[in-house]
Amino acid sequence: MGNSTVWWYPYDGGRLEEIDFGTEGISSVIELPMRDVRDSHSIGGGFHRTVLGGGLRVRLVLERFSGLTTAGKNLHRQLASLEAHLHRGGLMVFSADRDNSWIGFMEFSTLPRQGTGFLHTSGNFLTQFTGTGTAAALAAGDELVLETPNPTMHREFLLVSSESGGSITLDTSDGQQVRYDYADQDVAFVRERNFYPALRLPEDQIGRPLLITDHRHTYTWDVTLELDYLAIHSLIVGPNLPDASTDGNLGFPTLDESADRSSVVFPDLSGNPLF
Repeated sequence: MGNSTVWWYPYDGGRLEEIDFGTEGISSVIELPMRDVRDSHSIGGGFHRTVLGGGLRVRLVLERFSGLTTAGKNLHRQLASLEAHLHRGGLMVFSADRDNSWIGFMEFSTLPRQGTGFLHTSGNFLTQFTGTGTAAALAAGDELVLETPNPTMHREFLLVSSESGGSITLDTSDGQQVRYDYADQDVAFVRERNFYPALRLPEDQIGRPLLITDHRHTYTWDVTLELDYLAIHSLIVGPNLPDASTDGNLGFPTLDESADRSSVVFPDLSGNPLF
């Protein structure tokens, strides 16, 4: 099992910064699903809900790490530097277990259908987020999140039996297979449950201290972030998806299935750091 880790890019073309929590480990990962809905009721008692969009917030807590040890002081400096980056609107990547930093995409004929026990992706897309020099891999017993971006925002949880070359065999011994039919979607992506590949600090969290200290003897890092589905979505170029040549692609480079993703850096064309 790998350490809990944060990655971020201070600026376009800069070095990938890595914050390894070491033996501390993340104390808590709390998911807060969001939906923007409008409900209407008829005189006869009928009910209709219009879903305008959705999202996912994630609260990360690292409790009471030492502010007196060399490792603790170093971790504090790194998290304090990250805080300024997040306040400026930058993105970060988080994995509760760096060895499971895995996300794959499905498009067109590879989109899963209801009842299937297999997911066919092109493999781990963000292979640079690893500390061992070897791309993260999925193993039996790992939990997955299969989801789509807005407007549908499907989200379901599945279990891995095995993975090879991006092809995932699900563990269906508990009777749980793919629940939705994704054939009408532009794209679907699957990630290890505790890997969050694009997190932003929401506006309503600005001004709230992310690091709380007890006389600098101990520190607690407590941050609530929002998963940026559009940033993740824009990594894939398809017929109905953002194209860097015409839409700016939200600052991400245009990628295709044959691209070498080992050295992918995510520039922001507006001049603000994404990672």
